[in-house]
Amino acid sequence: MKYNYFDEKREKTSWKDLEKNFVKRGRWTLNILYNNIPFLNKRYKEKGITPDDLKTIEDFKKISYMDKSDFLDSFPDKLLCVPKEDIVRMHATSGTSGHRPTCGFYTQNDLDNWSYLCARNLGAIGMTKADVFQNTTSAGLFTGGFGYAQGCTVLGAMLIPFGPGKTARQLEFFKTFKVTSFHAIPSFGLRLAQVMEEEGV
Repeated sequence: MKYNYFDEKREKTSWKDLEKNFVKRGRWTLNILYNNIPFLNKRYKEKGITPDDLKTIEDFKKISYMDKSDFLDSFPDKLLCVPKEDIVRMHATSGTSGHRPTCGFYTQNDLDNWSYLCARNLGAIGMTKADVFQNTTSAGLFTGGFGYAQGCTVLGAMLIPFGPGKTARQLEFFKTFKVTSFHAIPSFGLRLAQVMEEEGV
């Protein structure tokens, strides 16, 4: 079977070159954090780490990674690494666990990269411009729906931004518009499969 490449040159990158890029971009990212986030700068200095210390994949073990508490303590925007006027979109968790929501801020470049990567992801599962893609996740604060909706558009396939729930109606759209691929959170995907099996779809 012929593999469907979305970006053949990048998708065929050798492991050696991938490692080089990973280290190069990791060093670039660490440099941004080091110079823009005061508490991370302090943490790295206490551990004696500088961006220049990232030279191999193994060096990533030296980095002090963030945990959930770091995100909560940085609410709402203490993790911004660019001026606020460069931010074009914000997404956030629901905060239903009794904590503040975890916020994510995006520049236009972030959104372009996100859309491109989701398009590559959809292409990797075999989707093409000929497909009809139904997105069953929300397009609100939750980030899940947005990336694949934009990725589908970049790929050039037909997008049905249905949203969550309404299982019977979802399946009506599957049949009416001859949906060939869909995106769902795992539990709802299982629910759709269960109802489809029950109805012999």
